[in-house]
Amino acid sequence: MAQCRHCGNPFKAQGLKKHEKSCQHRVHSMLDKERHVREFEEERQRVRHAQDSMSGPVGGITHVPPASSVPGKLRSPAGSVVVDAPGPHTWHSDHGDPDYVFAEQYVGGASQRSASDASMHDVGSSAARSPQGSDIEVPADFKTEHHPRSGCPPLFQSTEDFGSLDAHAVQPDEQPWRPFQTEVDLEFADLVTQAGLNASHVNALLSIISRVANKSAKVTFKNENELRLACDRAAQELTPFTKLDVTAEYQKELKTFEVHVRPLWDWALDLLNNPLLAPHFVWNAQHLHRHDGEEYKRFYTEPWTGDRWWDIQSCLSDVPNAVPFAFILYADKTRLSSHGSVKAYPVVAQCANLPIDIQNGEHFGSGCIVGWLPIVPEPAKTEQKKSWTNFERVIWHESFLKLLEALIHLSLTGYKHTCYDEVIHWLFPLILILSANYEEQCMMTLIRGTRGKCPCPVCLVPLEELCKLSKTFPMQTISQVVEGYEAYLRKKSEGEEILKALSLRPVENVFWKVRNSEPEEAVSFDRLHFLHGGLGGKHMFEELKIILRALGWDASTRVEERYMISQNRTISSLTERTDFSVSNFPRWRNLAHFNTIMQITFSDGNKLRDVMKQVFYAALNVLTQASSPEGYCLLRMLGTYLRIDSLIGLDVHTDKTLAMIDEELVVFGDELQQYIRAVKRSDITTLKLDWDFPKAHLWKHVIQDIQAKGVARNYSTRPNKKMHGTLKDAYADRSNGKDIEKQILRVDHHHLAIKLLRGRVEAESERQSASRDDGDVEAASTRTSGLSTSIAIHYLGDRGHPP
Repeated sequence: MAQCRHCGNPFKAQGLKKHEKSCQHRVHSMLDKERHVREFEEERQRVRHAQDSMSGPVGGITHVPPASSVPGKLRSPAGSVVVDAPGPHTWHSDHGDPDYVFAEQYVGGASQRSASDASMHDVGSSAARSPQGSDIEVPADFKTEHHPRSGCPPLFQSTEDFGSLDAHAVQPDEQPWRPFQTEVDLEFADLVTQAGLNASHVNALLSIISRVANKSAKVTFKNENELRLACDRAAQELTPFTKLDVTAEYQKELKTFEVHVRPLWDWALDLLNNPLLAPHFVWNAQHLHRHDGEEYKRFYTEPWTGDRWWDIQSCLSDVPNAVPFAFILYADKTRLSSHGSVKAYPVVAQCANLPIDIQNGEHFGSGCIVGWLPIVPEPAKTEQKKSWTNFERVIWHESFLKLLEALIHLSLTGYKHTCYDEVIHWLFPLILILSANYEEQCMMTLIRGTRGKCPCPVCLVPLEELCKLSKTFPMQTISQVVEGYEAYLRKKSEGEEILKALSLRPVENVFWKVRNSEPEEAVSFDRLHFLHGGLGGKHMFEELKIILRALGWDASTRVEERYMISQNRTISSLTERTDFSVSNFPRWRNLAHFNTIMQITFSDGNKLRDVMKQVFYAALNVLTQASSPEGYCLLRMLGTYLRIDSLIGLDVHTDKTLAMIDEELVVFGDELQQYIRAVKRSDITTLKLDWDFPKAHLWKHVIQDIQAKGVARNYSTRPNKKMHGTLKDAYADRSNGKDIEKQILRVDHHHLAIKLLRGRVEAESERQSASRDDGDVEAASTRTSGLSTSIAIHYLGDRGHPP
């Protein structure tokens, strides 16, 4: 055992060195603390003597004026040393520290002690006596020294008070919510800004609050849980989602994925049993004609005015009132999170037997999410492997089968339904329209896409002739496809050659199982993806920007901004010309306005549609034949593109308008070939020479689609793609990031239930209004429009649902 030279205690030899080092540090710390205490006491005594010499005791008691009456008094938190700002009487410490400047010091709340005693009590209110048990007080825990120029004396504080603010330093404010009129107004504004409510939401919420305040309405919900439970009860009337497993084999290993479906026929029954929709269903095919003064001319509008509906109804089972029940299906992936790692794969259904205004509207009966497909992850090691690509298609079609199972049998036997007018119809379900972008159409038809010999999902056009619109190629038929797949099942080598020639993958198509649902005929032309976000908005717009950049800053500026060529103010003079630019393009409803186009990359097809209309006129005086031959050819092609796009977008088509589209397509093909030749001669090397891609060809079939399935808005993806925003909002605001499918689909189910109930409330409100105004319910049918038109008609004709 060895003895410590500092404390004298015995320790083992192996631990003595470590202990002595620690003990020495402890002793030095104690000595430093005692020295600091002594210096602090000396400083306090000097302050005390200075105060006594200025004021002097009266009757043995030091007079301490209130803190508020002392000039230059500095506020500090409770428990802090309160030191006055330098005044006319200051004392410097004897130890020569120039930063120690003390002023006349008063501390309130210590009337029984001297000013110096009270001051030191505040300093050491949380302090303890010294270890030796002497009367010397331990100094404050913290000392703050300010820069000499600040004029602020040192501040001593306890641990509890260090860093805190003096509550008395804040001036009282009787209306801190100003400029809002009330504190509740501020709370409402805070809630609105945090929730990101738009103007219509705010107005609706304020209307509810106003009605509740006026006691004309009552809100019974006490919290969010009660609201959610009420929505659950309302949604019980509708078909819920069901989670199912899909299993498929890949390289002798079974892989399972989850799919959420609202069975398609169950959803259809929800529509059929809704009394507000009942009068709007159209069952029979129609050929519409209008007399032009000489003869009747046929025109196309709704899906049942097309030839495909007519042909399907002609081949249905020979039973009385056999009619098609036609579905429109849409599917597309979307990113839910801003970083793109969380995705959704919704399937949206519409009923083609309802008018297009109801299908694409916001009421019950419009597009509805009926499925949530699994997204098959693609491991890096299998990237670009044909076997894994085929496996993805297998999972997609097996998942879709869960959605269509009931339709397979009913498409053969039919479903007996009694309509609101007591007429019995036999409904034969089928898939009339597949609304999707090109990538999804490849999945639906199981073609190989741009890697195949024939990348068109409709016809057998070779890959190298996609941009030759003047040529016509054989159509893809269901019999060819099925025969090729059956040959593959019999012998893979022979079947593979047949499928390659047809650009098909060796996977069974789920749509073959549903009668009259051939995918080659169901896939339809989509303006949003094929034109606005494809051929025009992506390819032609990028070509235009490349040419403008090559011409220099002046050309780009002239397109984007207004300028005057000449200072001559004679309007009729040809030397004066004001260019039409993007920034000063006339404004009107539903047209997006742009101040610049060169530095912005647009991804929204709606914005690209609008910018293409404007940039054409803005570039007319810039891309001339002399200044830019390739730019001039591009403008000619763009003009033809805009004419065709406008014609395709018509809500009513006749044989004449279809002939105009056919003629313009030939013109566009010629202009495209001229542009390609101009690019070959151009010095701009980044311009596109290869225009053999699917979106340059797909509008070749738009006339066929209009004749078969009605106008283009019947199969537009715009209304369904807009539903992606609702899913993203539900993910961001109503989910915790776990098991998101269940949470998001529950929110969507609530939305559908609210639509159903709102339709009933609005129907009853209009019925009562019509009764008060005219005293006759029948008069309401002549004034209402859209979905509400069905209300009065239903109540007059449906005995099962009296008013």
